[in-house]
Amino acid sequence: MVDLNGFDFKSAKLYFINNEENLPKRYIINKGATILFWEDGTKTVVKRAKGDEYNKILGFLWAYFQKRSGLSKTKANEYIRNLVEKEEETVTSSKLKIGDKVKERTDK
Repeated sequence: MVDLNGFDFKSAKLYFINNEENLPKRYIINKGATILFWEDGTKTVVKRAKGDEYNKILGFLWAYFQKRSGLSKTKANEYIRNLVEKEEETVTSSKLKIGDKVKERTDK
């Protein structure tokens, strides 16, 4: 777990907004693929998997994360998938089941 105590989110946000080096020089979104072109001459390509519904925003963000995380494409994909799986486990384990006892709220 990352300790964010004392982290200056406002400064980080301003740095990101004011630093165009963080943004792709241009991009192409076409037929289930997203390609981001960077100032350093590299490109990041993300394609939808067979059977997946394509989401332009998710494709862009996935490609952006792959580039900016510093992880290999495989490691970046594993990282994101692990986050999703952990979130799904949390949601599943926190759902109430029939017969569960529930405390009544008293702060009305």
